Amino acid sequence: MIKALSKKKQDGALNEIKVKMVNKILQKVKTILKDDPSLEFLDLLDEVSLTNSDAVLIITQFMAGMQQYKDKYFKYNRSVGKSVWHTSD
Repeated sequence: MIKALSKKKQDGALNEIKVKMVNKILQKVKTILKDDPSLEFLDLLDEVSLTNSDAVLIITQFMAGMQQYKDKYFKYNRSVGKSVWHTSD
């Protein structure tokens, strides 16, 4: 997705329906990251004035937040012999 957006004209506008679809997914990510410090840097896509370069930046921030969350909570567990999630939920 990032590669496709970054190949388009940087100041080109995004389709409003696609922005709404992406925002539904990003909102679910924000719910998962609700207690993570990276949450304060994660904004949903603006349906009105968003450009391709804005979308790339915002989605990249979400990807970094998700990777940070995984690095923190997805650890190897010797008792089961594989990596598992270590969260309170």
